Amino acid sequence: MHTFSQGWRRKAGCATLVMACVLTAMWVRSTRKLDFITITTEATEYELKSFTSELWAFKTTRLTTDATLRPSPLLQWHSGSVLEAIKTGNLRDGDIWEGCEMDWRWDWAGMNVGSAKEFGLQINGCGCPYSILVIPLTLLSAYLILWKPRKQGMI
Repeated sequence: MHTFSQGWRRKAGCATLVMACVLTAMWVRSTRKLDFITITTEATEYELKSFTSELWAFKTTRLTTDATLRPSPLLQWHSGSVLEAIKTGNLRDGDIWEGCEMDWRWDWAGMNVGSAKEFGLQINGCGCPYSILVIPLTLLSAYLILWKPRKQGMI
């Protein structure tokens, strides 16, 4: 057992497996819960959101002096029901960019990247399904943990 943790491949494989397990737990939780972390500065707000089996990152910048960001402390964490967030208007059901004046948008294989203006705010965001992150990490960890390196000097 002592020889299992020797070498960089096994250590890296265990680290990627832990990341895949954490992302899988977040994926399962996001089917019922909305979680987000917000970091707010004077003119910019950064958000990392997890909901409906997707992970999103947003940067919101104030374009005009009369546009206001949500008043919040520097660092805020929120968790709640996805259905409740849709009812209160904190989360859009369906297309997240719906109703925004789009500068540009790119959608491919479930991944979304875009930039929009809404209520005097510039919103830049990107999102992807958890499956796009979890499956490659799991395969990489299996490769790193299970495959044995070739012996040096063998022909």
